[in-house]
Amino acid sequence: MNLPPEMPVLAEDWEKTPATVQAEVILLWEENQALKAQMVELQNQVEKLQTEVEKLREQVNKNSPNLVQTAFERPAAKAKLSQARAEWGEKRWAKRASRAWSEAERGRRSE
Repeated sequence: MNLPPEMPVLAEDWEKTPATVQAEVILLWEENQALKAQMVELQNQVEKLQTEVEKLREQVNKNSPNLVQTAFERPAAKAKLSQARAEWGEKRWAKRASRAWSEAERGRRSE
């Protein structure tokens, strides 16, 4: 078997290597070269994706300050919360007034 020109092996060492071992070495070397090329492609993809993620993060930070706000800090939620508190207050006031009225009625009856 011929020694591939790119393979870093001395010709005299290659000639001493059995043919079956040469065949296996060539297959492994070719697979290694293909994996190196694939790794370079994947590294390029990772760099592109990292750049894209950074741009998206900048966009989110710049354009979406409301995403950071809690639900109760948003205007619509604040209005609903205020309304709920007001309704709760009215109901509570009505209960207190009712109790006071009942107590006043009991006081009048006992007189």
